[in-house]
Amino acid sequence: MSPVKSDRQKLKTYGERLAERTTVSERSLVQSWLVLSPTTRLKFSLALCGFAAAGLVLADYVDRRFPNEREARPPAAPKPA
Repeated sequence: MSPVKSDRQKLKTYGERLAERTTVSERSLVQSWLVLSPTTRLKFSLALCGFAAAGLVLADYVDRRFPNEREARPPAAPKPA
């Protein structure tokens, strides 16, 4: 009887088998992602999240530094009734 494999082990063996039997041009994006080692996938994901966070911070800075014309004018005072 074979031991029960976890999902992580199944994905690892799938990635290894996929790397052995297909060339890079034959793989889909998901298959190429699974062939990468878990450490590489983690580093790439963290770099992508860092890039996105930097973009959000930069967008807020630019909004404060160069306000829109509508935001630059003070709001009109309400007319007395």
